[in-house]
Amino acid sequence: DCGSSRPGGGGAQRDYRVLRFPRHLLADVPMAEEELAGEQLCCIYTRVALVGDLGAPELLTYDGSVERLDGADLMAAGQAAMDAICGMSMGSKDCSEGRGCMEAAALRQNISGLSSTKRTAPVAYIASLALPTVLVGLGT
Repeated sequence: DCGSSRPGGGGAQRDYRVLRFPRHLLADVPMAEEELAGEQLCCIYTRVALVGDLGAPELLTYDGSVERLDGADLMAAGQAAMDAICGMSMGSKDCSEGRGCMEAAALRQNISGLSSTKRTAPVAYIASLALPTVLVGLGT
C-alpha cells in the first residue's frame, strides 16, 4: 500500500494523486506486476485505487481535477498516468526526483536491464523487457 505524500504538499485538496482504475479490467494482470506498477507510481506520489463502478481509468490530481486516461489494462493506464504526470509542472519534478525510487522498485522485483533512455516512464522500464507489469505500461 502506498502512503507517500509530496513533501511540502501538492495542492489545495491533497498532497498525492490517485490513479483510479476500474476493478473489472484487472482480471488478466498478475499480482506481482500490479505491485511493481503501484510501487513505481507511489514514487511520484500517486496512489492506485481500484473502483468497482468506474467505466475508464482516470487520474485525480492534487487540485481535485480529473483527467480521463486511455488504457484497457493496468499497464496501459499506468503508462498514460505516468506520461500525464511527467508532463505537468509539479509532476516533471516529481518524476525527475523519483527516478531512483522507480529503478529500485524494479530491482527489488529482480528486473534488470532497465532502459537508460526512458527515465521518466517506469512503465517503459518494464515494457522494454517484454514483461507485463502492474501499472507499468506499454512504453514506446
